[in-house]
Amino acid sequence: MRFDRGPMKVVKEEIIPTLILLERRFKGEEIFATFPANNSAADAFIRPASAANATPLQITCNLDHGDHLRLQILHRDGMVSGAGPITRVGGRLEAEGRAYFTEEVVAEIAGTIIDRLNSKAQKFANYDPSTWLLVYIDDARLPMEGLPILLEKIRNDAAKSPFVATFLVGSTEQGICELIGGTAKWVS
Repeated sequence: MRFDRGPMKVVKEEIIPTLILLERRFKGEEIFATFPANNSAADAFIRPASAANATPLQITCNLDHGDHLRLQILHRDGMVSGAGPITRVGGRLEAEGRAYFTEEVVAEIAGTIIDRLNSKAQKFANYDPSTWLLVYIDDARLPMEGLPILLEKIRNDAAKSPFVATFLVGSTEQGICELIGGTAKWVS
């Protein structure tokens, strides 16, 4: 089964990130989430059980071309190194594993987050003005001591986000869930 297109892409890049946000940010609260089947401007609609109106949520992931190539190798081989160059050898994708440093990982992840923030800001006119933004990151290579450095690198760009609230949510059990811009204000 391919995870980079169709219904599985929606599960991986919209449903799972939304549920992680709700679990981490609103732990113990009863929050409802719906996911539009059509090409809605919002990827999800979320609301507290006590509210009648839902807040639109736009989701973006920090996956880049290299990540997609790694996923192709993972699908093919069942494993892939987390760092190092990816090349074609005789037409076949191969990943060369290597060590990496916290500063390098932080800079790489910060760059992809800032790219996603800028891309979504340019498209903001397509969204309801009450929309929240969720930036879902693959934080498997990010050591927890790198999180404060990462937040410092992205805060200025996140503060410029036109979205009502902008969240950074990690994909691993590290539990990253940070409000990096705006105010988490529900639609009334």
